[in-house]
Amino acid sequence: MTVWNDHNEIKRAGATQFTSKACYLSLSDHAGTHVDAPCHFNPDPKAASIDEIPLENFYTEAICLDLSHVPLKHQITVAEMKAALEKSGQSIKPRDTVLIHMGVNRRLFGTPGYLHDFPGLHVDAVHWLADQEILMFGVEAISPAPEGEPNFKAHLACAERGITHIECLWRSRSRGRQGPLPLHCLPAADPRRHRQLRSAPSPSSKTDPLGTTTPIPRNTCRQRSSSTGNTPCTPTKPSTSIPRVTN
Repeated sequence: MTVWNDHNEIKRAGATQFTSKACYLSLSDHAGTHVDAPCHFNPDPKAASIDEIPLENFYTEAICLDLSHVPLKHQITVAEMKAALEKSGQSIKPRDTVLIHMGVNRRLFGTPGYLHDFPGLHVDAVHWLADQEILMFGVEAISPAPEGEPNFKAHLACAERGITHIECLWRSRSRGRQGPLPLHCLPAADPRRHRQLRSAPSPSSKTDPLGTTTPIPRNTCRQRSSSTGNTPCTPTKPSTSIPRVTN
């Protein structure tokens, strides 16, 4: 963060003079809690940027699965996902968001291992989630799957299946709550950037487990409200040019 201007610059209006200090902030669109846009991991020129995803996709019901017992660098299997779901006593409905608590922040935050040693989903587990017709899933780690090839496969699977994910969640535990949680993770997108937006920070509004309120960005969906009522936005269709990635 650098100084944009400071108190050395004296501003005058009439008989009054005034000084102020302001700073310039520059950061990656993948810094902190954020939602990956399809155009981040899908090379199709028509893949949606974050401002082209319907806002209702970021306002969903969510469930939290406890996988905090898995080893570091572990690829979570479909069987482990199913066991965690059964243990939770919940179900996954179409258009849900699935939050995956892996104990990443408790075990790794503030250490060099935070960038390299996190567990994540096996590519088959990503396909299994897509088979449940979810909109997206969320992880505490900086990537949805362990570092290296598993991470690339998980991103490619998201592109193929037309889903996305939240990375760098902080409070991903459900704190003992039963049943679905209301999830608000509206991206703080700049509508002027359009196709350049590969992701968007999401310090979002939620009941639990994401955090505080953020301003709602302008809805840039292709379908707009009509004079007779609201017309729901249609999610962008996934590219069919990406081959299915399996183990």
